[in-house]
Amino acid sequence: MTEPLMRLFGADIQTFFEPGSVLHVGRPSFVRAHARLNAGVGSAVGGYVLRIEGTDDPTDPDGWEALMSTRSDTGVEAVEHTFPVPAQAKLAYALAVDARGLLGLRLLARSTGGQGQNGDKVVADAVTW
Repeated sequence: MTEPLMRLFGADIQTFFEPGSVLHVGRPSFVRAHARLNAGVGSAVGGYVLRIEGTDDPTDPDGWEALMSTRSDTGVEAVEHTFPVPAQAKLAYALAVDARGLLGLRLLARSTGGQGQNGDKVVADAVTW
């Protein structure tokens, strides 16, 4: 089943991390976040940095911790992943994370280069298994 993780468009995209929706994790062991990243014509955004955080108590605002995730295109495991997105580009990437023992996950995103503007987008959905 697919669940929405993040919907950021234009000026909502900042150079500091913005959290997306909380994915309440139940029985799944793994979660894959599928992100679609766009940079519009004349965009100041040079790319995006994504990271996944997890918690055992989604109601605790201080209980979130960064998790290691794996890029599906390169196999690189890291806490944060940088995705260059040249102007007028529409790219898609995926990150996978082990969700065992967690009750909630969220994706965070920030831009590199500058604040988002018209035509810039970060949209991500999660698939659990």
